[in-house]
Amino acid sequence: MNNENEQTKLVTTTRVTLFGSWNVRSCYRVTKRELIDRQLKRYRIQVAALAETKIQDSGVCVVNGYTFIYSGTPSQQLSKSAHGAAVCLGPEASAAWKNSGAQWEAVSSRIVTARIECRPVPITIIAVYAPINPS
Repeated sequence: MNNENEQTKLVTTTRVTLFGSWNVRSCYRVTKRELIDRQLKRYRIQVAALAETKIQDSGVCVVNGYTFIYSGTPSQQLSKSAHGAAVCLGPEASAAWKNSGAQWEAVSSRIVTARIECRPVPITIIAVYAPINPS
């Protein structure tokens, strides 16, 4: 079954899958997303949680084979605040995510989750943007 093969490819006991996190300080422009995917490719990161994306609304987009699952402030709300979180999946993680049903949820403008059915256990990635309080 093809789905089982994809599930076992992402996380195995014989190969390392790299996860990361990054405060990108905006990625609403496509050129910034291209920079992000180049850096993730350079360091061979398959799953990254991104914070302070400043992308409006929520959704999924693909840039150069990397899938961005994002959540931000609604576009009707005029705000210059630095909200937004995203999960970025590399090509292998994207394939596993799509084969496992492409499950994701924009919980709020600062929280987004994505679920990948892997073996031996499923993975839920939670990307959160939690700003600090200046004193």
